[in-house]
Amino acid sequence: MKRTALVSILVLSVAAQGFVPNPAWRNASITTSPEERIAVAKDALDVTLSMMVDEKGQLKFEDTNYGAAANLFAQMAQFDGFTNQSIYRNQLLNLFPQAEIFRPNFTHSSPNDAEGIPSLLFMPMQHILIRGFSVGR
Repeated sequence: MKRTALVSILVLSVAAQGFVPNPAWRNASITTSPEERIAVAKDALDVTLSMMVDEKGQLKFEDTNYGAAANLFAQMAQFDGFTNQSIYRNQLLNLFPQAEIFRPNFTHSSPNDAEGIPSLLFMPMQHILIRGFSVGR
């Protein structure tokens, strides 16, 4: 029984070693236009916003995962920056104060505010918030 299991494991591990990447990946090219990529990114942001914001424009922020909102805000700001537009500017101006209600000091959090969160994890969060907040000003 043990011998059969050992042989099976060895055969599977040897078979797994035989995967070789297709050499064509080295000559990859992006075939979608910039306009199509922008449309895909905008659609993704809009779907995410529909999950995080209700029909009245109120942020659905019921748990303590304020990092998800901060990351979304940063992505909205980056989208506006990359596309030289202000599609999400007004929404950000509306959503930041709402986030402050759910999480006081949302835009000014520091490692000292985090209860048990290592400061190394918090530093990127501050960077994300700064990027997102800069578009809202």
